[in-house]
Amino acid sequence: MSSWQTVLAWPDTHIPDHDPRAVAGILQLVHEYDPDRIVILGDFVDMRGPARWSRGMAEEYQSDLQMDCNAAVGILESLRAVWDGPCDYIEGNHEARIRAYLARYAPALRDLQSLQLPELLEFDRLAITYQGQPLTLAPGWVAIHGDKLAGYAGGSALRMAREFGESVVQGHSHRLGLIHETRGHRERRKTIAAVECGHLADIDAASYLTHGSANWQQGFALLHISDAGTVIPELVHIQSDGSFLVHGQEYPIPSFDDFDDLERIAVDQP
Repeated sequence: MSSWQTVLAWPDTHIPDHDPRAVAGILQLVHEYDPDRIVILGDFVDMRGPARWSRGMAEEYQSDLQMDCNAAVGILESLRAVWDGPCDYIEGNHEARIRAYLARYAPALRDLQSLQLPELLEFDRLAITYQGQPLTLAPGWVAIHGDKLAGYAGGSALRMAREFGESVVQGHSHRLGLIHETRGHRERRKTIAAVECGHLADIDAASYLTHGSANWQQGFALLHISDAGTVIPELVHIQSDGSFLVHGQEYPIPSFDDFDDLERIAVDQP
């Protein structure tokens, strides 16, 4: 009989525009479910100030990156308060804004260690591993942030899976979707999976959505991996009230009565 491990794929959170209920709910799940590994798929922090579209605009001057980084560290501390397993972090295109901004406008500062993401988010202290991508999860399975967008859930990951020739788990699209595609014949037949892991952001905080509408879905993914290398992906959709169901266990809007510090950090952040 195979033994199994579970990887929780933590999707785009966009601090400080995260949804506190969604973040608190996933922390409660981590505490109670105790996954074997967590992979943060990037865009954990929004990084509006150094964004290309903020150049010369109020956002470039008013954005408080330190406050945003402090909020992100606070949530990571909350994670470590309830769970001590291996945690990997993949850079998203929003975190990459700092590197791009320094390279273009302050190249003399771009190699300063204190301005690198692992330092800003205190990865060493929090025992978080900063990973390159694609990150191998199992034979034939990789995790990425993603840089392509299709018009439907799962389609962005499918484009990358076809490009890699491997199954792909990704963030970036803010969509929650799973697509399997099989090609070849007989002994050459091969199935790849394309997994998009949703988001944990507050859609109403995304000011660039003119009408407050987008084809986004809150949620995350669990990847069940056997010692033989079999991977079974499971998508978890977060309902509008912040609740979700995992293996028959309902996780309501959490109060965290036993975790005062966690409640303060995860729920009360702006």
